[in-house]
Amino acid sequence: HRNDQTKTPQSAEVFRLPISSIQILGHAYDSRHIDNLAQSMRVVGQQTPISVCHSDGSEGVLPGLFVLIDGHHQLEAAKANGRSEIDCILVQGNLSDLRRRHIQDRLFQARLNKLIRSESIALWVRLTDRISGQHVQKSGPGRPSGGLAQAARVLTVLGKTNEARRKAVERAIQIDQISDEAKTAAINDGFADNQRALLAIANEPTPEAQLLKVAELSAAKRAKPKRNSSAPVGGIDGEAPVVGSPASTPADPPNTRTAPDGDGLDIPHFLDR
Repeated sequence: HRNDQTKTPQSAEVFRLPISSIQILGHAYDSRHIDNLAQSMRVVGQQTPISVCHSDGSEGVLPGLFVLIDGHHQLEAAKANGRSEIDCILVQGNLSDLRRRHIQDRLFQARLNKLIRSESIALWVRLTDRISGQHVQKSGPGRPSGGLAQAARVLTVLGKTNEARRKAVERAIQIDQISDEAKTAAINDGFADNQRALLAIANEPTPEAQLLKVAELSAAKRAKPKRNSSAPVGGIDGEAPVVGSPASTPADPPNTRTAPDGDGLDIPHFLDR
């Protein structure tokens, strides 16, 4: 709860709040990013204040309480370090609009893995639906469009056409519906940036089935033979390929092979706060 003895801060003024007084709403986290920030904060301290706003009474938060807008990973890192207070700045505006704006900035600026990106897009859609009060595309003059349709137009999602971007948003919403337990298992087994695997997990009807799918995918990944990078290209058991033989002929034209979406990749994505 808000400390009545705390001086009401002005916008852009850095002030300190008890961590316990800050209300935290839904957000997608990266545990490795939290660990890295916690280690950094132990060495150099908090370099950037987090952003909070005064609740307007929406989203189930009592009016006047401080709500976290930006700096979720920093706050969790401060908690991990045992801190009881954290530096903040106050931002003004409608709570839902501020949260949506933060998600839009995060999607545009940060390199997020597929799981966190999907959770962020799905949250933006839910906030927009809450504001517009409906879940369908605009069907008449003056009627606001639903969150999914707006996300396809506004958010940074892949797709050359609006319909392709809409499909990308739908896939994100589908991935976000994976159970928390299965999400944790997928992260631990290296599938957080593998959209194909995440969609396969999301297609399972129950949390138990989703966990089994994660185990199945993990077993298949472990059983997959690793390519021997030291072997001659096209050679067999160290022997050079015979000219004109199938082994010496590329299976694909040059520069046309692409890895499955995110399969086996581990790209740093710790640019967000």
